[in-house]
Amino acid sequence: MHTFGEEFVQAICYDKKTGIFTTILLLIILGLLGFSIYLVAKPIECVENKPQPITTYRGGSRFNKESNCKETSILKSPFLVALIDRDINWHVCSGIIVADSWIITTAHCLSYCQDEKCANYAIRIGSSYSNRGGTIHNITSIIIHPLYKNHNLDNDIALIKMDSSASNRRIKIASPSIEDKGGLLGWSQHSKTSVNNENVLKKMYFTIKPSAVCNHKLKGDYVKIEITDRTICAITAEGCPTDSGGPLISNNKLVGMVVFTKICYSCYYQITIGINVYAYIDFIQQFITDYKLLDKRTLNYSNITIR
Repeated sequence: MHTFGEEFVQAICYDKKTGIFTTILLLIILGLLGFSIYLVAKPIECVENKPQPITTYRGGSRFNKESNCKETSILKSPFLVALIDRDINWHVCSGIIVADSWIITTAHCLSYCQDEKCANYAIRIGSSYSNRGGTIHNITSIIIHPLYKNHNLDNDIALIKMDSSASNRRIKIASPSIEDKGGLLGWSQHSKTSVNNENVLKKMYFTIKPSAVCNHKLKGDYVKIEITDRTICAITAEGCPTDSGGPLISNNKLVGMVVFTKICYSCYYQITIGINVYAYIDFIQQFITDYKLLDKRTLNYSNITIR
């Protein structure tokens, strides 16, 4: 027979268990309610038409950046050509027609040649794609600037002679007094030229800045490279890295030629470094004008390499 005291104790224990259970249940309900409110209030990220991330490489470094590349047509820039390695279906660099049968490109673009004549290389003219269309032309001669060294930017220029004429496509070289804005053209860097991987011509716009600006922005990444008066410091906002050898154009004239681009991780611009083409006008004119009568002993450049 239970006494009143025993019943009272049992009632208290029952109430404690019920209270604990009720408290736990209430906390769970409040937690779920709070999470539901968070999901409702959380902004929905729009992913439609979002620029695609790109990855580029230079010197073993990897860069990731949202790309805002704008496609364009070769019909607007007939002077631009694609330098390709036809043995492995590989887009190497861009080139620029500056005279009858003559193209300029960066000297470092020719470092992957299989032989001195670059027999594995060819020139694609007249196509917005580096992997199809247009016409293919053979290379008959290559002249690399005699003072070119692969550890700096100065003199990173080479002349390529084709086996056919293209004088109606050439672009004129701008005078030393150039505008501070213009357009930049090129294809994607070192892309496999496959019909399943279209490499379409891209265009963006640049603003020329003082050399000190690029020297500061490149500090820590390219500490051994100095921007001199023979190079151009250009800032582009599109975040669309292109290949070497592409033209920097202002007022429909050739201002510079791209050597490399550097992507900025935390900002909305990229740095494009090019050579000032006019700084090499003597080199270009002497070899192109006197090519048929070329004699190394009469040139102003020593240790010249003519392939």
